[in-house]
Amino acid sequence: MVTIDLASSDVTAIQMQTLSGPVILINMYNDARNSEGVQKVMQYLQHKAQEQSPRRLTHLVWLGDFNTHHPMWDEDHTYSREPTSTKLKK
Repeated sequence: MVTIDLASSDVTAIQMQTLSGPVILINMYNDARNSEGVQKVMQYLQHKAQEQSPRRLTHLVWLGDFNTHHPMWDEDHTYSREPTSTKLKK
């Protein structure tokens, strides 16, 4: 198991080797006031995608408290400062 340093106190990540190949576990807290954690994770994933081998895919599990919602979930009682979930699904 290897710890991945994403330079954010809101993100913890590790990579481990399994029989199915490498697996990255990312746990993130998003406080809905800033998207530092999301930005750090996206930068890491973009970098990782560039070095990805088609013969040896890395599996990814992204967990966390994202404090966000998709605009399709809107009802009178829900609120989000920024629809971060639309960024996450791109």
